[in-house]
Amino acid sequence: EAERRELSAKRCAQLRDRTGTYDASLGVNECVLCFAEPCDQIALPCMHIIGCEACVVKHRNANGPNCPICLDPATFQKMHLP
Repeated sequence: EAERRELSAKRCAQLRDRTGTYDASLGVNECVLCFAEPCDQIALPCMHIIGCEACVVKHRNANGPNCPICLDPATFQKMHLP
């Protein structure tokens, strides 16, 4: 699980920084909370790619409106990846 979280963090950094070409070999597009569903939610303003809508709703209901990665106050928005 730690390795998958590290890969998710690398992917988030690539998408946030938009540096170079996206490295598809990372193969990480799953939710960082359940690792089962596709990742389609982003936390704003921190820009962390979080996970699936179901997990974001559960996280928000249990922990309030904070990003689960940096714990800063956040709103969540659906995103569309290439």
